[in-house]
Amino acid sequence: MIPYGILLITVCFLCYLNQKKSSKTIRKLIFFILGVFSGIRYYVSVDYENYCDIFYAIKYGNYYSIEKLFVLISRIVQHFGGTPQIIFLFYSLLFSYFIFQFIEKESTDFTFSVIIFLCFAPFYLSSFNTMREALSVSILLYSLTIDESKKAKIFVLFLAAICIHTSAFVGVLLWILKKVKIKHEIIFVLFFSALMYAFLSIYGFNYLSQSLSDFRESSYSVSALGISYLIFLLFGLFVLYLSCRGIIPITQIEKSLIIYSCIIILVALLSRKYETLFARFITYGSFYFVISYPKLQRLFSSAIFRYISYVFFMGYYFITLRSARAMIPYQCSLQFFDSKISNVFFIYILVTFITFFLVFLGKDEIKGQSNENKIEGQFENGN
Repeated sequence: MIPYGILLITVCFLCYLNQKKSSKTIRKLIFFILGVFSGIRYYVSVDYENYCDIFYAIKYGNYYSIEKLFVLISRIVQHFGGTPQIIFLFYSLLFSYFIFQFIEKESTDFTFSVIIFLCFAPFYLSSFNTMREALSVSILLYSLTIDESKKAKIFVLFLAAICIHTSAFVGVLLWILKKVKIKHEIIFVLFFSALMYAFLSIYGFNYLSQSLSDFRESSYSVSALGISYLIFLLFGLFVLYLSCRGIIPITQIEKSLIIYSCIIILVALLSRKYETLFARFITYGSFYFVISYPKLQRLFSSAIFRYISYVFFMGYYFITLRSARAMIPYQCSLQFFDSKISNVFFIYILVTFITFFLVFLGKDEIKGQSNENKIEGQFENGN
């Protein structure tokens, strides 16, 4: 648990420095640390051993049903005498980079968004168990922020996301929702009607016909998952309502993520047998929470909401770690190559590259408008 505590303290300290004096280098450093912490983990998370098994199955010519891109990357790493640790580091750093780009462009409160991303599910900690999907999600989110005139770049990113994890095909729906402008009134009528139907069909008529013992034996886990979906759905609708009333501004990207989440959650609720399957697709839209929740502080004149939220999310962080499987104790490994010489050389090159990236390419840009002002401008123009 101590390494996770140190990680949280380090991130909070760097966020504090960034608030004192805005620095893109510090903001990049935060996500670099998150990427490295995830990338050098050793037998941490349920899927770690599974990926190692896949890596060595590919090495010894055994068939394994997985995306061809992962097979190709594994073979390239194996050709140069690398270990699975390189793949964990590579995926984790890319995931952190694309999420940084998304938060940097979309969030009006970088610190708040980072704390939510680190502490709350299904974001940073969940990526330990969903390495391929997490990277695919981050690439799709980044592609949504790119100017629509750069169609070639968007297409390449979308194709890369699908090659990394096939579930990324849901990005088509996200792009459709981003382009189509639907009136708030229509959205509320459709979603509240569907919500009432889902609630009654799942928690009403079906369960009333069951005995208490049957409910506990056959439906408890599904019910708990369904309740979490309902909470997430209601929060998304609440954000849309506040936006409709002009209380908080949201971008078209944010709106499309919320609507997408609501659609997938409702489908999941209405098809109880496949709830866990749809949980995978919900992840793509759930990142709206990272940029939407910080805006709720507009409803409160004092900073008490912010501090209570920090306490809640940090508490959730440690509770999740204690309850999650194979997350504790945290262990790390720097064994990227079987050869010691190759390993030392790789670490040296990696440190040199990261230093160059952070220092020489991290010069802060002076912007005429803050992100918040830009979003407010977009909001005002849209009404």
